[in-house]
Amino acid sequence: MLRDIWLTPPLAFARVGPSSTPCPAFDWVAAVPSPHVPSTPTALRPAETLGVAPDGTITAHMPAELALRDAEGIRPVCPFFELHGRWGEDGVECSGPITAAVLVKLGLSLADIEWTVHVANLKAFHYTYDEGDRIDARVRIPGDDTRCRQLLGVSPPDAGTPLARESAPLPMGAVQVCRVDDAFPEVRLRFYAPAGHVYGPTDLKLRIEQLAVSDDSPTSENAEWEGFQLPDKQCILNPEAKWSTYDLDRYDLGPLGPGDVRNIPGGLLSSGIYGTPTALVRKAFGLVDDVGDGVITCQVGTLMARARIVVGPPDFAPANRTVVSIAENLVDREDRAGPRSGGWSQEELGALAHDILERAFETSSQMNKDYQNFRSRRTNESTQRSLSWTSVYDDDQVSALLWPGPDRAQIADGRGAALELSAQGSRVHRRNATLEYLEDRFRESPELLDRWIRRPMDPNPFFDRRMPALMRGSDGRPLHLTRRQWEILHAWVRSLRNAAASLTSPAPTEGGEP
Repeated sequence: MLRDIWLTPPLAFARVGPSSTPCPAFDWVAAVPSPHVPSTPTALRPAETLGVAPDGTITAHMPAELALRDAEGIRPVCPFFELHGRWGEDGVECSGPITAAVLVKLGLSLADIEWTVHVANLKAFHYTYDEGDRIDARVRIPGDDTRCRQLLGVSPPDAGTPLARESAPLPMGAVQVCRVDDAFPEVRLRFYAPAGHVYGPTDLKLRIEQLAVSDDSPTSENAEWEGFQLPDKQCILNPEAKWSTYDLDRYDLGPLGPGDVRNIPGGLLSSGIYGTPTALVRKAFGLVDDVGDGVITCQVGTLMARARIVVGPPDFAPANRTVVSIAENLVDREDRAGPRSGGWSQEELGALAHDILERAFETSSQMNKDYQNFRSRRTNESTQRSLSWTSVYDDDQVSALLWPGPDRAQIADGRGAALELSAQGSRVHRRNATLEYLEDRFRESPELLDRWIRRPMDPNPFFDRRMPALMRGSDGRPLHLTRRQWEILHAWVRSLRNAAASLTSPAPTEGGEP
């Protein structure tokens, strides 16, 4: 009897790309120093890759080289989902992948399996809360149907004015049940990411032509739309939908009325200014991309397994790991108390701390720190104005929280570098990724950690020089490590101090007295 089923992985990330060839599999490995590649601790190595034919047949191959793009463009990341379960067999508890042989033993067949995939793009709906701005794609697939199925997103036709109409659906990718054979007997489904296109209303070209552009009016932001156009096949959305007519100058945006902060940080939608200098209106263009997220369900009889699929943009620097990743946030929720257990040795804590600092170096090397410093200084100035007399700093103190901007006169004279902060930051992060250097620093000055690393959920709203510096969280505030990462670093520093103290403590005398 089949007692339980689940999908692995329970959460997967697809990445868009216009190429018809999915991205091959690869592993993260330690980089080999070379004068021909940037200095980073991580490199990519090709791994065995599965391909799926139009009839669902799986083949495996080892790529000779790792190609992340081709003549068609970036190759999309297209994850697999595999059905696993737990069952009884001759009185023995068994678990593992559900295969054709397992199904036969359980008196089942592939026809007894049903897959359901539901993905959605709710970005427009998030702003308007108008049901007509939801975009959903659903498909049901019998377990023995290995044809590729397109995911076509449409809006509810009976709820408001539909943004994506059934006559012109939004392409949101595809899914395919894999054929089961002797070489690959496991039950699998593959999700194919969409191309990564932007779609607009059918009258987008006319909207662009009608934008207010005048040298003596506050419509300079319209200049960035000059010459913008989408292919006709991507201008398919309903121009009468709430999202396509969204008025950004009203103060009662969204269902929550004035003060609705769901859409902070701002600037998350494309808009233009229409009218004349005396009567200007800022409205959304009604643009929508093809990313989204959803649920993949596999049902066998009365048993049901679910997994999440998230569709996002390409990773343009896959060998550069972020200092705070989605995986870090997930493990923080599952094992936040791990660093407090006392079960890790100094070497194990050092390895974890070293990994955090290496990823900080890899993240830093992808940043234009000079621009981010300029941007963060402007954010601090805005925060200071909003706090007014309640701020704990005066204006000069706020300015001193970050690095000064470059001296343009010195740059023009060749006496200064335009990206000096970026170059300096890379040197510092490379040094800080050396474990032996940090061990010496923290043994001598353990209080340095709290001065150097921003505490999780730090109440200070200003950007400053604490790490991770110049980076923003999803709420627009200064980014911080997860609580678990922060406690790992503190546990490591304590272990360094304890080890140093044990070496310097005087040995006991024969009588037991020091």
